[in-house]
Amino acid sequence: MKNKHDGWSARRRYKRESDQIARRLGYADHRSMCHARNVEELRAILKDLMLVPDAPAPEHADCKLFDTRAVAEAIGSKPKVVRHLVFTRQLESEPLRNEKARKLFFRPSALHKFLWSRGIAPESELLKSATIAANPRGVGGIGMTKKKAARILQISTLAVDQYLARGLLRESAVSSKRLTLITCESVDNLLTRLIDEEGRECERLMKPLAKHFARVSKNGQRSLMMDLLGF
Repeated sequence: MKNKHDGWSARRRYKRESDQIARRLGYADHRSMCHARNVEELRAILKDLMLVPDAPAPEHADCKLFDTRAVAEAIGSKPKVVRHLVFTRQLESEPLRNEKARKLFFRPSALHKFLWSRGIAPESELLKSATIAANPRGVGGIGMTKKKAARILQISTLAVDQYLARGLLRESAVSSKRLTLITCESVDNLLTRLIDEEGRECERLMKPLAKHFARVSKNGQRSLMMDLLGF
């Protein structure tokens, strides 16, 4: 009896060859290579869209769909956070093909719309918290993370915790248990206060130097007059 053509052997052979090519390029397998390239492509698209917020997404870029894992890695979030955003209708996903379908797909324009409405940049720590990212009021102008506040104030995160304990910095109402947000208003007020204190300290240090230079200048003029008079 003649054996029927078996297509699975050809598929396995093609998979082995694809995995070997991916390993030569530094990836674990062909699937990992495709995922990494999708993440890089989506990051590049979002970077271009964030530069011009009102510009529509290019047709060649918006025609491709990205899965939940690629979206989560591209924006610096987690898959469960992305699913939560879809469940709370904060992020728009493509319609499912049938009732049994469970895998979600997204267009770059939908991601750009969500990020811009929230005032969040990709790779932000705010996207790691489902509670904060799904806040319908938006978080861009409500608060900032400790690392961002420390970078603006040019201090350490430990100093930020100390200012929070002293009440000079205030915690935002949209903070979660795992992520603390600080109000932008308190950061601006503390920055102004630190600048004023630094200015007063500079003035205090400059007063003795100013007196010294004035005394040296006065003595120099007196010696010059004595030389002119011949004393």
